[in-house]
Amino acid sequence: LCNLARICAELIAAGLDTTTPAAAVRCGTLDQQQKVISDLARLPVEVTLAQLESPVMIIVGEVVTLSESLDWFTRETAIDESNDETLDLARA
Repeated sequence: LCNLARICAELIAAGLDTTTPAAAVRCGTLDQQQKVISDLARLPVEVTLAQLESPVMIIVGEVVTLSESLDWFTRETAIDESNDETLDLARA
């Protein structure tokens, strides 16, 4: 993460728009999952504010806009929290 600002700046210098969607995901498949969704220009600041720690996967591009529709982790957690039977089945 110490190079994130430089990486983002170099991607912008290479021609990507500052508003290109970007994300940082920590512990992507674990209960401790954390994610920051932003744009390329603001991602380093947002990651710092969220206090994400390495290791973190950085995703850049339009695929980031699919985050909500592909968010199986949060959706499954929400279903589990609201439905004890689903939670029991998931543990079985």
